[in-house]
Amino acid sequence: MKYIDTHTHLSDKAFDNDRKDIISESINKGLDFFFEVLCSPNDFDKFKSFAVYMDNFYFSFGIHPEYADENSPENFKLLKQFLLKDRSVFIGEIGL
Repeated sequence: MKYIDTHTHLSDKAFDNDRKDIISESINKGLDFFFEVLCSPNDFDKFKSFAVYMDNFYFSFGIHPEYADENSPENFKLLKQFLLKDRSVFIGEIGL
């Protein structure tokens, strides 16, 4: 059996001081995969910060209604580019 956290926001700045420790401890305690949710075009590049743990991470990309003011043709094009990445597994968070 695999253990998966299907909705994490570890890229949030609240975890800047202990992100690596939280990830390492979670993996050491048996968590196999994280599904990191990136909700804003300004956050999409944050997936790169998980490179050292990439085998344990999958990502979702979306534009949450809280960031609706960031909707633009350019950002939808950017969203599409990120959704086509190998580790992208679903669309979200989009507020449905």
